[in-house]
Amino acid sequence: MTHPITPDLTDLPQDIRSFIGEAGVYDHTYSGDTSVWLIQKPTEFFIKRGHKNQLQREAILTYYFHEKQLGPEVILYLSEAEDWLVTKRLTGRDCTDPMYLSQPERLCDRLSSELRRLHEIDPRDCPLKNQSGYLLDKAEKHFREGYFDHRPFPSDWGFLTPESAYQVIQHNKHQLQNNSLLHGDYCLPNIILDDWRLSGYIDLDTGGIGDRMYDVFWGAWTLRHNLKTDQYRERFFDGYGRDHIELEKIELIRAIVSLG
Repeated sequence: MTHPITPDLTDLPQDIRSFIGEAGVYDHTYSGDTSVWLIQKPTEFFIKRGHKNQLQREAILTYYFHEKQLGPEVILYLSEAEDWLVTKRLTGRDCTDPMYLSQPERLCDRLSSELRRLHEIDPRDCPLKNQSGYLLDKAEKHFREGYFDHRPFPSDWGFLTPESAYQVIQHNKHQLQNNSLLHGDYCLPNIILDDWRLSGYIDLDTGGIGDRMYDVFWGAWTLRHNLKTDQYRERFFDGYGRDHIELEKIELIRAIVSLG
């Protein structure tokens, strides 16, 4: 829930202090290990704060998506003792807004059509080339460190043990491709619509050129998670294009996400 805060500006880098000035600051953090502030000026901005180098990928891809008119304008990326990313707020509301959740079929159709449109963009000029390798490396690292998280997934979506997930990855990782432009976390809070028209995407830290089934997995997952039902999964697949859906590869991605 967004609420007003009064940050101690003396602890912040000069560029961030100058940017905030006398503006109202609201805590907009929902999850994860970054903090997000909404800065209220005549034009609204977001400031995201993370540990050193944490926001580098997100800054790079947000710049790129903005060039494609698919993401917010980046005002500042600063990497010192911590990372800071300042972006202009997109017009509209994210897809968890009641306006959109109250029309689930229309929302499902919008998500599938916009995702297919994203994946049809020529990705060759994207600066982040190997998202599949990045995700596999992260899953391998987490497996070695004993990390495993099946909590976000219903029993018929997840894996019961890290070993079972890792086995699926080892047997099938050769299937992953790097041939589509991905969001990387294609979930309702990260998709901004302005009266049902796409305004842009946010939280792009796991995007880049990768396998389109990664976004398809998250699209199906977010509909189930946010609508509290799995009845729209097949509609989402049909809207995206059933001929492009690879169910075996989606199982592979479920395994990667469980470890990633």
